[in-house]
Amino acid sequence: MQDKYEYFIIIYAESELINNVDLRALCKEFYDSRVLFGNHTKNNSTYIREQAKKFYNDKHGERIENDSLYLWFNQPCIYKNAFLKEFFDIIGILSLEDFSKLAFHTFDYYIYMYYLIFYKNFQVEDIGVNAIYGFLEGIGEFNAQSQRYKNYKFLLCRPHLYEFLNQEKLFLLIHKRNHEPKRIAKPIIDNSWKYGSVKDRIHSHLAYKLGAAMILNSKSLLGYIRMPYVLSYIKESHRIEQQKYQEKIKKNPKLKLPKLESYPDYKEALKERQCFTYKLGEALIKANSVRGGGEYLPICNFSKKCVG
Repeated sequence: MQDKYEYFIIIYAESELINNVDLRALCKEFYDSRVLFGNHTKNNSTYIREQAKKFYNDKHGERIENDSLYLWFNQPCIYKNAFLKEFFDIIGILSLEDFSKLAFHTFDYYIYMYYLIFYKNFQVEDIGVNAIYGFLEGIGEFNAQSQRYKNYKFLLCRPHLYEFLNQEKLFLLIHKRNHEPKRIAKPIIDNSWKYGSVKDRIHSHLAYKLGAAMILNSKSLLGYIRMPYVLSYIKESHRIEQQKYQEKIKKNPKLKLPKLESYPDYKEALKERQCFTYKLGEALIKANSVRGGGEYLPICNFSKKCVG
């Protein structure tokens, strides 16, 4: 079998081929790209990943980027025959009796995907989706960071996901009999699962942080005394955070935070920007700018007027 065929593709039960494709070319492209699609999960999937990783040395875990992402059902099970002997040698499956090492949640292709990551330099790509388990398995609603998931050229999906995806290379519909109309997947563009709520984003603004510190420190004489130093520290810490963020997105633009307008609770952001805490911080920044920048030292009288 190994000499006769270059690849094996394991197709799930109750699947349907929907397009004519060159399977050899498809398999070659998969191995040339060296990319595995992963998504965040609403349910805890750690035990599934750990069951697969236990077949490898602990040191391999340090080499996985995006290790919290769930890989199962996001790509067909494509085995390359030339790799199988090395794969089975590494994981210690050398005879039929050794298959007893596979527990209920030990998925063979999940083990193989870690082999591709550890030994064949495959990378895990975050597709920006939060689903119950595997995104393309399509159980229930899913949350999406943006419309970016539509750009990926997936090879398989559950029937009710078809209309939401780029269909250029989709050739396989899976789990057709288990398709339940009452649980049809619906895309919800929602950034809060990954980046925090819109309120969290507003609270990370310099204006809000300064305003909150002023209110807190205005409640005691000691607070007034230390307020200039606290505000200077907040300003400098914020500057460093922003500098690191700019360096990070320069290296990887995909890490850029989405616009607040893209959040489903954007109206809450508008309210939060009008709150007293935010306005107080804005006033301080404006006053400091009029004075020509520098540290927040002439602050006591200003804060007494604003907070008092």
